[in-house]
This record gives sequence, C-alpha cells and structure tokens, in this order.
Amino acid sequence: VSTRLSAGWRAAMAMQPNAGRGGKRHFRVASMSLKKAVSSRAAAAAAAAAMRCLHTARCSRGSAGHRSTAGSTDLYIFSDEPFRPLRDQFVESIVDTDFQLREIQVADLGAVPGRAAGGTPIYLFKTRLLLEALQATEPGDVFVICDVDIQFFGEVLPLVHECIVGRDACFQREFFDLGVNIGFMALRRTDANLAFWLRVLDEIQRTGGHDQRMVNNMLYSQSSDFNLR
Repeated sequence: VSTRLSAGWRAAMAMQPNAGRGGKRHFRVASMSLKKAVSSRAAAAAAAAAMRCLHTARCSRGSAGHRSTAGSTDLYIFSDEPFRPLRDQFVESIVDTDFQLREIQVADLGAVPGRAAGGTPIYLFKTRLLLEALQATEPGDVFVICDVDIQFFGEVLPLVHECIVGRDACFQREFFDLGVNIGFMALRRTDANLAFWLRVLDEIQRTGGHDQRMVNNMLYSQSSDFNLR
C-alpha cells in the first residue's frame, strides 16, 4: 500500500517538485468543504436510494465487465445536483488524455448535513461503486476512483503508475507522516482488494461509521489479514 500521494489543505491537486525525496514529484491533494452537499432526507432512506442509484443512474461506464480502451485507465467519479459546480470544475481540470471517465450522476445522493463527507449514504454509495469498479476491471489492471471536490493542475497518471508498481492500492496521504485520505485512490483488481473493501462495506453497514476512519483503522491494524500490499 502506497501513501506517496500527499495531502495539503488547499482545494487542489498539483504536481510539484519534492526535493526531500530525491527530486521526485509528489501530489498535494486536498478536499474542499462539502458545504454544497445539503439534503434533509433521512439517512436510512437515502442509503436505500443510493443502492438503487448504482443500477439506474445515467452513467458513462456501460455494462459490468467493460473493457477500457487499450492503454487507458478508468477514472470513476460520482456526483449529484448540489455537487454539479464541483463536478464540472473537476472534469474541466483533467489533463491526462489516457483517463477514461466512468461517471455516475444522480439527482440527490442524500448527503446528511453536519456529517463528515456527507454521512452514511455517501459512504455506502462510494464503497459500492468502488466494489463494482473492482469487479468490472480485468484482474491485475488498475483504475482510479476519486471525489469531485478536488482539482488537477497537471498530469497525474505517470505518478499513479509509478507509485502502484508492485502494490494493490495507492492512496492520497492525509498527514505528512500518517494516515490516508480516500478522496483519491488508485486500486488494482486483486483478491486482496476485493476482500478488503467488502470488509469496509460490511463495517459501514454494521456501524454507520466514517468510511475513511474505518479504512485507516483496517490499514494500520489489519492489512496483513488481507495480504494487501
């Protein structure tokens, strides 16, 4: 598991020189506030709606088991109407021509006001989408999934490909020396990843807890249980 994708506090993702790491470049990535995600729908109803949305939303992915264009990397995103300005800004910032956008757009994801990252409905929707992407990806291939509240200021795929060599997962770094932020992830289709994220989904369904906190707890205490690299 790689966390070389480092996090900052500005609302952007930028490629920058990193003199402290042999001159290699690294990411500064940050999440913008979710203040635009406003909904009064009850969390339980929203979670159920989010599950249905995975199968009914307008989506550019096509059917499960799709094949990417040769040499391309699938980029999965999702958004709803309150997030449209951020979604549009994100899509316009994509520079890498080898990204193949796989997008789900729904009217309302059911974000819960006051909950981190939109609450349980968003955690469930994102994790189910991630698992669907894993199952649709050819074994050994890599895809990227990220939130739309970031922005690219340069090519990102070269570094993604460099960081994930010999690994199952590559995450945005949350702090300088500890933690991952799941707002930007590159994942390889492996049995270890499938097992890990199925456990994450089970824990969200069981506890309703914050997905990023669960992922960090599992990475730092249970990653060996899944043979996750």
